[in-house]
Amino acid sequence: MTQETKPNKEVQTPAREVKASQGEMGVSQEEKKQEIRKLGFSEEKTVDYLANKFTIETIRNKIQSLQSTGFTNPVSLIEKFPPIASYKIKRVIQDLKSVGFSDPVSLIEKHPRIASFKIKNVIRDFKSVGFSNPVSLIEKFPPIADLNINRVIQDLKSVGFSDPVSLIKTSPSITGLDINRIKRRLELIRRLNKTFQLELDPINIIKQFPTYLNYDIKRIFFYLRIASFYGVDHEFYRNRLITKNPFIVFNILYNLYSRDRILDEDEFETQIKRINKLSKETKREIQDETENNLPQIIENLKQQQDDENAKFLLKLASYLEVLLEKKKKKRK
Repeated sequence: MTQETKPNKEVQTPAREVKASQGEMGVSQEEKKQEIRKLGFSEEKTVDYLANKFTIETIRNKIQSLQSTGFTNPVSLIEKFPPIASYKIKRVIQDLKSVGFSDPVSLIEKHPRIASFKIKNVIRDFKSVGFSNPVSLIEKFPPIADLNINRVIQDLKSVGFSDPVSLIKTSPSITGLDINRIKRRLELIRRLNKTFQLELDPINIIKQFPTYLNYDIKRIFFYLRIASFYGVDHEFYRNRLITKNPFIVFNILYNLYSRDRILDEDEFETQIKRINKLSKETKREIQDETENNLPQIIENLKQQQDDENAKFLLKLASYLEVLLEKKKKKRK
């Protein structure tokens, strides 16, 4: 749902190219870049930008100015967002404070681009669409300040969300998702409802638990298949099942199967509710145990191919295999 920023948000313009100082007369551009690298800059795009815009003396002054304002690593900050070297940083800090940001330095370190906006215009735009406390919202999720919030609200309404403001307050990161992806995910869930003979409302689920939109599709398949197997209601699915780690849920199911109680819906729901009472350490241990034992569990279940319950668990295990493989790739 990423939208281009409005022109009136921009507050700073790139600095003009600065003529070489007396000490730089006769110094080649490559020699100048070498001096910039000695200051700690390693990104070539940043080095090129600084070399074309400033003298070495000016760059040093920029670094000192950022340090004196409270930035612990000015070089890293400039490399994240080179144009910030062009701004009068003290004025930017004052502007952010004037609209209610208590710690502008931390905000800029998290999201340097915010230094480029006319922040009063940003706050005004957010208030105009119904956000009573835009400062708190931006502090929670700084990238939201980049967006055309009016367009975001319209897009969310177009796919069925009647109160986008409340949705965004609950989960600001939803504004970073492409609206077409949201449409496709909603349609997929509706189709899967029919496949699994369920009557779950994806809009209401996402309103209550926006993180659902970010789930891997295999994780959604995992939960929907369980919902179909047990015939769970909307409330249990939304408030209990989908908020739980799938590996821990599978551990519960496999234990029930081993005890010949997998068809006991009440026991399943009781075990799911008990997850909240487990310590983080215990949850971690159960997840690790399930991940490590998954290959052997699959082999055990394959020996019971004539058992419909075993087939059900094998299907769930296949989803977990995909999730586990993706998790391993991320670690590399």
